[in-house]
Amino acid sequence: MKMKSFFGIIILLTLVATSCRKGEGKGGKATITGKVYVDYYNQSGSSVDNSYYARDEDVFIVYGNNTFYDDKIATHYDGSYKFDYLMPGNYTVYTYSKDVNGGADNPKILVLKEVTISNKNAIVELDDFEIDDN
Repeated sequence: MKMKSFFGIIILLTLVATSCRKGEGKGGKATITGKVYVDYYNQSGSSVDNSYYARDEDVFIVYGNNTFYDDKIATHYDGSYKFDYLMPGNYTVYTYSKDVNGGADNPKILVLKEVTISNKNAIVELDDFEIDDN
């Protein structure tokens, strides 16, 4: 009987210790915001015909060292996006740009920004993502 209670205490202490340490991700009070700006090129890709803030452009966030995105959001009508309720830690925010020059193997190019949230109530505003389209 004493052995069962001993293992029960060990399991309980392990759960308490691991639940107190939260890493990157949801569950906090911090926010990352920004906008996505598009340069729309002519068909030849030689000059910009129009520029505007992107509506319905997907923006992704990776928590810490994860190898796949953890959340995705589409930009609002004004090109803005916001990831709320984040814990302090390291994040990667990214979107994709069209390869208007045709030099990449893939027609989409990754555009990313890395950010560290150090304050639990931080509101981090990233510089605009500048992407290309045609």
